[in-house]
Amino acid sequence: MSDEAHYGKILLLGEYSLMYGSHALTIPYRKNKVMLRFTDDNDAAETRQIAIQSNKQLQLFYDFLKSHDQEILNYLDLQAMQNALKQGLFLESDIPSGYGLGSSGALIAALFSRFSKEPFKSKDQFTTEKLKDLQEIFSFLESFFHGKSSGIDPLSSFVNLPILFCEGNPEIVEQSDPFLLGNESFFLIDTKISRKTAPLVKIFREKCKDSSFLDMLHRQYIPLNDICIKALISKSHALSEQLFSLSDLQLRHFREMIPEPFAKMWAKGLSSGRYTMKLCGAGGGGYLLCYANAQDNLNDILQYRHVEKISL
Repeated sequence: MSDEAHYGKILLLGEYSLMYGSHALTIPYRKNKVMLRFTDDNDAAETRQIAIQSNKQLQLFYDFLKSHDQEILNYLDLQAMQNALKQGLFLESDIPSGYGLGSSGALIAALFSRFSKEPFKSKDQFTTEKLKDLQEIFSFLESFFHGKSSGIDPLSSFVNLPILFCEGNPEIVEQSDPFLLGNESFFLIDTKISRKTAPLVKIFREKCKDSSFLDMLHRQYIPLNDICIKALISKSHALSEQLFSLSDLQLRHFREMIPEPFAKMWAKGLSSGRYTMKLCGAGGGGYLLCYANAQDNLNDILQYRHVEKISL
């Protein structure tokens, strides 16, 4: 027996700048998912061992929730969660950790979906106010894993639709493919490097202590990020030019977040004009994003790493 799948997410735009009030745009990444389930007679010994370890981790999460039960009892049925854990409930996941795909967020979404006291059966229920309420709840739930969380990853996984975050207000983007413009598409580049977000965020916060960097962030980077999001959602062909400028700013000012083997590839895209690279989330490894004409063979990238076209 298993629950519905909950997928990873991709932060297309808004990395780091979101911390200083910029807009952000997330989309589902439906190649990788998590599911809550129980073991059955067909499970291999390896799966059963994974189930035991996962169940122990979920028990720790339950203990965390139980210690805050006055805050969470209005939202989750903790008794039902405890009963399920005693029966061996575990999380089956193929979302790679350390890739910025929101693995812990998908876990939170799966648990909330199963044990929430309020059922969500239609996207019409996801008003801006309801999305804000959910984001606040998810922020608390994911704090178990990250100490401090925006709640964006669990919300994106739970809603499973593109979400625009604008001035603190999340809203669903209605277009089916808001990020595809003609033959131009976003691609994921697998760096084959696992990373942790916290050290990268620490680097960013240190950089923000430099007045010149902070001035660049507010005067150039954030306005450009928001323009890119507007162009993307409105399907403006100005997006390509704006992303080029954003990519150039990231190469010059976020160099620590770009894995060394990819810096030359990044610069070559800018100099050739054939493709544009940008951070995917925190950077430092995991995936990088590339924006290019879908008809191009992207040989400069393909011969180096696996490249995957993003689609909903």
